[in-house]
Amino acid sequence: MDHAIAIGIAGHIDHGKTALTKALTGIETDRLIEEKRRQISIENGYAFLDVGEGRRVAVIDVPGHERFIRRMIAGVAGIQLVVLTVAADEGIMPQTKEHLSICRLLGVPKMVVALTKTALVDRIRLANVRSAVQAVLMGTEYEGSPIYEVDSLSGAGIDELRSALVSFARTYKGISKKEPLRLPIDDVFTVPGHGTVVRGTIFNGTIRKDGAYVLLPENRPVRIKALQAHHVQVSEAGAGGRVAVNLAAVDRDEVKRGDVLAADGAYEPSLHLDVRLQALEEMSKPLKQRAEIMFHLAAAAIPGRLIFYDRNRWEPGEAVYGQIELSRPVVAKKGDRFIVRRPSPAETLGGGEVINPVAEKHRHRAETVRELKKLAEGEPEDWIKAALKENQIMDGQAILRMTGLDEASRDSVLKRLIAQGEVVEAGAGLYASRFALERVQARLVDRLTAFHERFPLRSGMSLADWRELHDVPEALVEEAERRLKREGTIALQGHLVHLTSFSPHAPAAWREPLLALEKKLTAQGLMPAAWADLVKEAGLAETVASDFYHYLLEQGKALRLSEDRLIAVRAVRQGIERLKAATGDRFTIAEAKTILGLTRKFAIPFLELCDRLGVTKREDSVRVWMESVKAWCRE
Repeated sequence: MDHAIAIGIAGHIDHGKTALTKALTGIETDRLIEEKRRQISIENGYAFLDVGEGRRVAVIDVPGHERFIRRMIAGVAGIQLVVLTVAADEGIMPQTKEHLSICRLLGVPKMVVALTKTALVDRIRLANVRSAVQAVLMGTEYEGSPIYEVDSLSGAGIDELRSALVSFARTYKGISKKEPLRLPIDDVFTVPGHGTVVRGTIFNGTIRKDGAYVLLPENRPVRIKALQAHHVQVSEAGAGGRVAVNLAAVDRDEVKRGDVLAADGAYEPSLHLDVRLQALEEMSKPLKQRAEIMFHLAAAAIPGRLIFYDRNRWEPGEAVYGQIELSRPVVAKKGDRFIVRRPSPAETLGGGEVINPVAEKHRHRAETVRELKKLAEGEPEDWIKAALKENQIMDGQAILRMTGLDEASRDSVLKRLIAQGEVVEAGAGLYASRFALERVQARLVDRLTAFHERFPLRSGMSLADWRELHDVPEALVEEAERRLKREGTIALQGHLVHLTSFSPHAPAAWREPLLALEKKLTAQGLMPAAWADLVKEAGLAETVASDFYHYLLEQGKALRLSEDRLIAVRAVRQGIERLKAATGDRFTIAEAKTILGLTRKFAIPFLELCDRLGVTKREDSVRVWMESVKAWCRE
């Protein structure tokens, strides 16, 4: 087996955890001067156990003092087996129970119990302590866990316990390495000549020396100089194992305990987590709505508040759904286990499971709780549909983050949902709920319909304005637009968009004056009045006049003669025909004035319009007819 695991050594202070770790591994884990002076563990201690076939597994000796619970939680987070130590001379103590509760809340899969300091008691006492341990474990996930009697100083029972740990390590199936890397950092230090080193237990995926990673929550790209597993240089290491990572160009004060080394783009730091909570029966008093808590996930300990949606307080022993609002971002994944503690007086309140690692704020109602329960207890199809409902459109990586599925399961579920028509592919690697996409399409159509009703003279709406739905992701709008075009519902005309069923027309309230203005413009021929004068005479509202101006141009009924005048296309055609019929290949301005009966005020703008239309071309003092004149003259 090439999988990695981590084993934790937990229990009350002075119950022999550090001595047991040394007896099992030969490694002294109390490395600080203060730890040696006071003879208590202050920081997590790290060792390894050889399990054969060239493999080593991590062993983590966690502090037992109640003041160091935060470090204890970071130490046992991510382990696969815990050795709960109980000193035979003292028996069950407060931190024995607290450590047991924390392991239960974190979902540590396996437990064995080590009755330590057995040389200090007689067989009767030992039997009583064994019975007390069995009673404490009864009714828990660890009921029936094997109990080993050991004495670390004499070595009694150590071989049997070590054999049990080795057997577990060899048979444990391990954690999937196919997920993107997530390595919570629980230790940071500097090695002279090498720089900053971070350590942690790999929660997800595989770390490779040549991989592309970021430090979260800052999202800072980093490069790995060296990678070690149990003091051995390696090129990669997988989920469940402990590693030391030498980071390039990162100062010691630029990374801290609780940060996460992760695959680039795979995880999103969040301030809000939807959660399922379980309170300990031993909780001293209920917790009120929005009460301050200390949230522990992996190596992170972050102040936050609890938010409930169907109640105002959390009672001892009660299971509830809610949200945790944090003071700074955390990197989480669906299914992560966490611990909740009261800041003052310090107390472990309970823990739970992350339902949605990147949650939005919700309304306070029973329906919210039902939705969260469905997300927690439902099938993978429900998880993906709920994720798409909240985010509207997502890429495959985001779906992994929110659902906790592996890639194979995600792809299989998406394939089924697409076949059922509940999910649609929305561009390269993007997915959306069919209902969400249909809602966006309907909004876009409604927006165009309203625009056409309000501005019936205009050819269409500005594409940029039409696409601007502030509460909808841009990618979803783009997919909705593609589908509307494909279905023939809309058409694009330059920078404008319109419904294919729409044609510009005069609004009923203004139809008569607009038609009269159009007729008058045509009747004025090559000498039209200024547009402002025509509008004033017709008594048009300013907005209607502006729209009608553009309507005449866009519908090909008029052309811009000069800055302040339009000219009817019919008049232009007639003028070109008359001028062409009366001239040869070229003509002068004077000839044009005479033929058309125009003063210079109107002749010059008309000839310049002919130049713009490509009908004529000016050469010095004459104009030459171009081939395109034929399109303007009737045969």
